[in-house]
Amino acid sequence: MEVETASGPARVLIEEPDGMPLFLVALTHGAGGGVDTPDLLAVRDAALRLGGVVARITQPYRVRGARAPGSVARQDAAWAEIITALRGQPQGEPTEPLLPGSGEPVLPGSGEPVLPGSGEPVLPGSGEPLPGGSSDALRPGSGETLRPGRDGPYLGGGEGALPLVQGGRSNGARVACRTAAAVDAVAVIALAFPLRPPGRPDRSRAAELRIPGRKLLIVSGDRDPFGVPGRRAGARVVVLAGETHALSRRPAEVGRAVAAWLPRALDLPRAPRRDGARKSARPAG
Repeated sequence: MEVETASGPARVLIEEPDGMPLFLVALTHGAGGGVDTPDLLAVRDAALRLGGVVARITQPYRVRGARAPGSVARQDAAWAEIITALRGQPQGEPTEPLLPGSGEPVLPGSGEPVLPGSGEPVLPGSGEPLPGGSSDALRPGSGETLRPGRDGPYLGGGEGALPLVQGGRSNGARVACRTAAAVDAVAVIALAFPLRPPGRPDRSRAAELRIPGRKLLIVSGDRDPFGVPGRRAGARVVVLAGETHALSRRPAEVGRAVAAWLPRALDLPRAPRRDGARKSARPAG
């Protein structure tokens, strides 16, 4: 899936869990990297097992081949545009939940797709009214009830939308923290947050980690040359022994930290889902 922004196109790879998705995790890369680093993949796998849809996002500057993100304001604005597109809600315009694969509207308040011209609920994938006495439309292929706000684009708009968790590694962690309030993320995962700029040990980016009203997980290596954030109110800080800025020696430890934290952050069931890790990765669109 390509998302057009004022800074150019971004690329989004979406992976879905089996069964009804419970939340969405938007993940992004470091300044010169990609979305396939071991730590990001560990977060992806943990989220999928817990029922999350995962969107791995290559930001516009990387799509056009640049290694540095440039202006913070432009980077953050582009990120907000990407999240808005994932929600399927153009700026300032309301959305109507749609039946997956058909584009048929979902009847507000009921989760029922509507037969055009009649207002009758229809059986997903058939265009026929639901059997007599049935009040719920079903998700194709699963038999699960459709839920308004969760069955159009991945986040939907308004009440019932999937909660958004966003995160990234290094520079991507900074973006996720800075924009959390603007995009209404409920939680942030900050991997290898670069506390000190390169060559500037006297300066600190700790202010970017202050995101009131949002849950925050910080995962760093104790050998990270860019510094290790300290404990702070409202945040869970995990420091992995022997890890550097890459967080690549034992990425499973990153996954375990996320798997332990996400259920508490989102008030999810504690036990991981047992119905499979994920469907095949696919570009959406």
